[in-house]
Amino acid sequence: MSLRIQDEIFLTGVGLDITERKEMENELKLHRERLEDLVERRTSELFAANQELSALNEEMTAMNEELSAINEDLSAANELLGNEVRLRQEKEEQLLLREKQYRAATRLLTQPVDAGGDPLDMILQDALQLLNAPAGYIGIFDEKRRVIERPYSQGPIHFDAMEPQRADTGMMGQVFRENRSVQVTDYRRYAERISDPRLERSTTIIMVPLLLGRQIRGLLAVHWLDEVHPLPSEDIEMLQQYSHLASVFLERREAQRQIRQLAFFDCLTGMGNRTSLNSWLEEELAQARQRGKSGVLFYLDLDELKVVNDTFGHSVGDALICSAGRRIQESFGEGAFCARIGGDEFVVALSGETDRGKAAEYADKLLAALDRGYETGNDRFHISASIGIVLYPEHGSTPDEVLKNADIAMYAAKASGRNCWRIYDPSLQQDAYEIMMLTNSLRRALEHQEFSLHFQPKIRLSDRRIEGFEALLRWNSVEFGPVPPGRFIPLAEKAGIIPAIGEWVLREACGFARRLSEAGWHDLRVAVNLSPRQLIAVNFPDIVGEILAETGIEPNRLGIEVTENILIEPMEDSIRKLADLRELGVEVALDDFGTGYSSLTYLRRLPVSILKIDKSFIDGILDDSAQAQYVGFIIDLAHALNLQVVAEGVEDAAQIDKLRELDCDAVQGFVFSRPLPEPAAIGLLRDWTE
Repeated sequence: MSLRIQDEIFLTGVGLDITERKEMENELKLHRERLEDLVERRTSELFAANQELSALNEEMTAMNEELSAINEDLSAANELLGNEVRLRQEKEEQLLLREKQYRAATRLLTQPVDAGGDPLDMILQDALQLLNAPAGYIGIFDEKRRVIERPYSQGPIHFDAMEPQRADTGMMGQVFRENRSVQVTDYRRYAERISDPRLERSTTIIMVPLLLGRQIRGLLAVHWLDEVHPLPSEDIEMLQQYSHLASVFLERREAQRQIRQLAFFDCLTGMGNRTSLNSWLEEELAQARQRGKSGVLFYLDLDELKVVNDTFGHSVGDALICSAGRRIQESFGEGAFCARIGGDEFVVALSGETDRGKAAEYADKLLAALDRGYETGNDRFHISASIGIVLYPEHGSTPDEVLKNADIAMYAAKASGRNCWRIYDPSLQQDAYEIMMLTNSLRRALEHQEFSLHFQPKIRLSDRRIEGFEALLRWNSVEFGPVPPGRFIPLAEKAGIIPAIGEWVLREACGFARRLSEAGWHDLRVAVNLSPRQLIAVNFPDIVGEILAETGIEPNRLGIEVTENILIEPMEDSIRKLADLRELGVEVALDDFGTGYSSLTYLRRLPVSILKIDKSFIDGILDDSAQAQYVGFIIDLAHALNLQVVAEGVEDAAQIDKLRELDCDAVQGFVFSRPLPEPAAIGLLRDWTE
């Protein structure tokens, strides 16, 4: 390099060592070559990788396409599964609803029948809802009329307004004939279709019988309208389940009705019983306290029904009770409350009636109605009644008090001779107490030896000789003193102790007959009165035979007198036992003839040898010609039947003359002698025979 400085040219030069640079360049070249080689290798590797990635992308694309297809299939499957799940849920909901309704119906059926609401309405509604049916009904079979009534109805067809349908017509007839469910696909083409415009829309119908055992008690009918409706088997099974529920309810309702009938009504007469009477009286007396309400109550007891039951069996007695119950209801009409509260006890109550005169008129009318003859088959009976009358609340403010006082009045009527009535009076309360105390004392009378026999002679008119005695029971109570037979014998009958007393009388009378024989009077007979309760004993003839053997007298020394109240037709048992006694040698007499049940037409059948005419007929023979003729007719008829006639209750000589004129055989009465104790009777006999 030249450099001019002031016309001088200078030459300059710079020296540089590039060895290091060369080395660096060489090294850099080496690195570049290595880098290029590496890049080339990496590029080759990337190319290969790109090739693999491209292949993989192709595979992934194919896989994505496959996945898309799978997703589409899954979507379709999910949609199908969703539909299936939805249908299953709907089915489960329907089944849950059915189970809920079925359980509700079942629970309802376990409640009392009259607890409120009617399960049949709910059963019909649920059955129609589950079947998605628009109309239906539950019909009840009326067995007497043989028709189906439709009191339970749902839907646009008012089945409950339709006339009852004969059970042998239409689909109903087919159900009854085949005793099974009947389904009609299209009722419009059904051959036995019922012609009713209200059924014009009915198409598919199914009727399921409501069965109690094998008996059809009703129908569950479901109607579809306008279009035919296919019925799957599960729907039919479900409907049969609901028909079974309805049948169970009908059975429970019938059982409840029967239980109520047994609880509140007399099963023999259909009248109310004591429970219903107490309930009725509770309500009546409550209204009496609140509103001043009042009324009259009649307490009736049939006279001598016990004799009928004991003699001829309860079937005859039950027939008489039913007849008496009908007459009672007819006498008072529908406005009266009538109940049978015991074997032969009835109560009639008239709400609002308090006039004593009207009450007496009703009682007289009722006595007349009950006193008429009763016919059971070929047999005829006469049963009277005793009636006690109370006015409530005057004679009682509680049912127990009202009935107690009515019972007291009724027993006062019985004590007055029966076939009559008595109105309660507080004084009767004392009488009732005395009767109770008297009965209690009577039960101990045998043990305390308070009984004795008095003897009244029987006089033969032809020669005025004593031909025998009648033994008459007397009671001299330690507590009450002498008690008349008319008072204590009915009490003994009612208390059930008359058989024991009667056996004692038999034994004592036979002992008197033996002592008469030992004293030399060998031909006199001693007669005793026989209670109906004694005769009905199965072994009564054997009892008599044992007493005869025990006392050592001949059977012909004993007489048995029976009253007509034990000879109610048909009398087979009584006749057989009396015939056994007569065959034994005991004389049998029919006592108090004309006052009881017997009639002249069957006297020939009775194994009796003596007919005793009651005192009530003898009393009028002097003043009443008709009465005298009637007594004469009885005597003539008895003689025609080879019976001896004894007139009872003869009190004066003029009656004796009239009876001798009428050809009477023998007499008893105060005109000759009152009943006498044994020493006095023997004294009379000595005086009479001297």
